[in-house]
Amino acid sequence: MFKYINRKILVNLEIGSYNLRSLVSEILPNNKLSILAVGIVKTEGIKNGKIYNVDLFIKCIKNVLNQVELISKFKIKSLFLLISSSYIHCMYENGMVLLKGKEVTNNDILNVINVAKSIKLSNKYIILHTIPLEYCLDTNKGIKNPLGLSGLRMEVKVLLIICNSNIINNIKKIFFYLNIKIKKIIFSSLMTNYSLLNDNEKESNVFIVDIGCNITTISFYHFNTLFYFKIFPYAGNLVTNDISYILNLSKLDSEFIKINYGCLNISLLEKNKKMEFVNFIFKNNFSKDILEKRLFNTIKARYLELLFLINQEILKLYNFFLNKYKFNNLYNIIFIGGSSQIPGLLNCVKKIFNFNTRIGIPQKCLNNISYLFKDKNIFISSFSNIISSLLYFKNIYSNKNSNFVFLKKKFFLYKLWNFFLNW
Repeated sequence: MFKYINRKILVNLEIGSYNLRSLVSEILPNNKLSILAVGIVKTEGIKNGKIYNVDLFIKCIKNVLNQVELISKFKIKSLFLLISSSYIHCMYENGMVLLKGKEVTNNDILNVINVAKSIKLSNKYIILHTIPLEYCLDTNKGIKNPLGLSGLRMEVKVLLIICNSNIINNIKKIFFYLNIKIKKIIFSSLMTNYSLLNDNEKESNVFIVDIGCNITTISFYHFNTLFYFKIFPYAGNLVTNDISYILNLSKLDSEFIKINYGCLNISLLEKNKKMEFVNFIFKNNFSKDILEKRLFNTIKARYLELLFLINQEILKLYNFFLNKYKFNNLYNIIFIGGSSQIPGLLNCVKKIFNFNTRIGIPQKCLNNISYLFKDKNIFISSFSNIISSLLYFKNIYSNKNSNFVFLKKKFFLYKLWNFFLNW
């Protein structure tokens, strides 16, 4: 009725603040990724990681998985889940083990990391990730990999990524109800560096700013390792709310206008007949010029406020890391996320920030993926997190013989059997 397929398949699902995105990919024998299916639906039933409508959220998950199942012809039974929420935090912890002069082994490294993350957290939080930042052997600090070195004692400094346990448990219940196994729940910004950073940026300090719909995440990477992050609930939704309030529109119409006609540079405003269509959704009869001017001023004022807030936070982090850890390498700022796609953002950014800035596009992944789609524009910066996670797991599991995510390929008899069962 069905056949088991011995292929290395990866299925990733990201719960974004505006869209649910899913990618099904295969690790080819030449160690490249082939995208088998892409799915994207609007996020409903969940906001900032909290589920407020179970039925809507389940419907969204089913819709996005149905999209990729129809394209890939696979029945998805397990996946990796990427989440982001302002209820996710980070904290530093230290661990120490005695070596008594012997060489450091893999077991010693695991033990010292386990000591660091064995702190007592309240039932309110759960540890998602433990990231080793640096090791110390006796008085030698700043060691990235102590394997094979000798000393009397070894210390480690780790970054713990923790999340509200209720959020995690509720999400797990939803997928358990759908009979889908979650292989691992991942913080969305943990692996963004895999597809965004070039070789020079991997050897320096980089800020990645992910401006989504409801939240903005500032991640600091030190030598290609996530060193710190902060999430705050200010993002593109503020612009939508302002358009809705000032121009007396619904949230749906405001979002449509922001995406299709929003701009931060007056010279980039489109002077075509498309703008005249927008007049029909306004209750007042605005002329085209007044409409463009009001829309431009509203969007730019809120974006400037958001960018100033991001700049203040980055300056605080910059001074903190410079004074405490002496990180004085080149600092770059990379902007990603759906709300960073607005035309003219880079010009505003360069006037506010004192660092090198650019819009992040996962070019590294674009060069390593064989396309099954004619439209290559799906790999915009809003897909950076989920594409980075694909690259990360490809590097880990490309040399394994067994399937990473086990799927069942549908065949005619299998569909016929299901038909009789349903009947």
